[in-house]
Amino acid sequence: VPQGTDPMVFAVNRYLENSHIADSSAKVISVQVKDGTAMFDCTEALNKTHGASDEATMIQGLIKTLSQFPQIKKAQFLVSGQPIDSWGNVDISQGIDIKTAEDSSTPPGA
Repeated sequence: VPQGTDPMVFAVNRYLENSHIADSSAKVISVQVKDGTAMFDCTEALNKTHGASDEATMIQGLIKTLSQFPQIKKAQFLVSGQPIDSWGNVDISQGIDIKTAEDSSTPPGA
């Protein structure tokens, strides 16, 4: 992670860049974390539809990328301070739940 760069911003931007799903101008500008929710301020290019399978891949990749930060339980993506409502058929207006490796080792219903 380059000095002076937020590790979460760096990780998400690297994922977006390497996934080749979103437009190359789709980037996270900054992030603020409050009560376990990471609020990512993004460029307008991230507020686009990409096709059902690509959207699912992008969301799963973001969950995996962000799960390395145990303090994050949810991620909200914003453009100009407004939540992105959906990526195609997937409603993300309330954020995306992030499961950490620790969470995923707990059996369902435990």
